[in-house]
Amino acid sequence: MAPSPTPAKPSLLGVFAHPDDESLLAGGVLAQHAAAGADTAVVTATWSPDSHRAAELADALKVLGAGEPRMLGYADARIPDSAPGRPRLCDAPIDEVVEMLVGHIRAVRPQLVLTHDTYGQLTGFPVKSMCSVWSLAAVTSAGGHFRPVRSAGEVAEFPHQNADRLVKETAVVPPSAFELRGAQLAVRRIQSRRPGWSV
Repeated sequence: MAPSPTPAKPSLLGVFAHPDDESLLAGGVLAQHAAAGADTAVVTATWSPDSHRAAELADALKVLGAGEPRMLGYADARIPDSAPGRPRLCDAPIDEVVEMLVGHIRAVRPQLVLTHDTYGQLTGFPVKSMCSVWSLAAVTSAGGHFRPVRSAGEVAEFPHQNADRLVKETAVVPPSAFELRGAQLAVRRIQSRRPGWSV
């Protein structure tokens, strides 16, 4: 009888719009998983790796046990100098963002992905809503499936037995039409309050 394969080490990836979202929205989850021996990592969509926010992020991730910063380097919508010469996250081509996220997902091979909910958390920021949608698209592209958790944003889970090889046959349950409609309404509400704001 052949020995059963050793289960993959637990792993978790957080995908957030801004530096500090990882601490404010999921710091306890990241720290608890890291303390229990899971590999944890965080992708941050905005701010350049050479900005002062990158240093703050590195310090926060060290405390949370979540490794080195993984920054996509897009500009924050309200602070163009956050990533000079780069487009704002809300103006970035979705296929480009998703491709970068898929690269991080495949590098980390998480069993769990945490991100913003489709409503943009309490703030309703469009980039947080879009970060949720892009993360879900990236998990789908990387071969994962979803198990939404409403109180903690969107959670995508990868099959434990396939943590070393993401497969395309995994069932996908996308966000509901209600959730997507809520995200669209949140974006429109913010756009109406801030003329010129684009997503």
